[in-house]
Amino acid sequence: MRLSKPSSLAAVGLLSIAALLLPALAGTIGAGAFVPICDTDCTPAPGGGGGGGTPPPPPPSCSSGQNNAQTANFNSLPAVVGANDVATGVNGSVWYVTSGGTFNVLGGSIAKGGKRLTVDPSRNPWIVDFNGNIWRSTGGGQVTLLPGLARDIGIGANGAVWVIGTNSLNDSFQVWSWNGSS
Repeated sequence: MRLSKPSSLAAVGLLSIAALLLPALAGTIGAGAFVPICDTDCTPAPGGGGGGGTPPPPPPSCSSGQNNAQTANFNSLPAVVGANDVATGVNGSVWYVTSGGTFNVLGGSIAKGGKRLTVDPSRNPWIVDFNGNIWRSTGGGQVTLLPGLARDIGIGANGAVWVIGTNSLNDSFQVWSWNGSS
């Protein structure tokens, strides 16, 4: 059996495709397109299924207990320990909440901790504590307890406040908007 040489047209076609794909692949690989989420991507797949063998090892950038934000080029605040949530206001103010308080990264704090946080357009943090209570900062480190309970909270650039309530409906939770009084 005699093998034929590839035609010059086929060779040109292959080179054209390679010229298009190689820069894109190099850019994707060089840009670090795959950033593993260590709790998901680094957890070995469960065995079984009849295929036998062992699951592949996790990506090399993961290790037990590693915070993968470090692999995604995030900078940490060295003094922050135990942050539960972080939020930014439309003006760029950055706050984080711990169990012991709520803190602005440029200075200032509120002696009310919690699990969820958002910032209104006036730079005031709103906090959901561990019991689901909703607290609004009124300035000067003071907070006011608001009616209702929430699991999470968010505020739009227009000041609209939204929460995920604590009332379960069909194995999920309802979304509520703040009307200014209840």
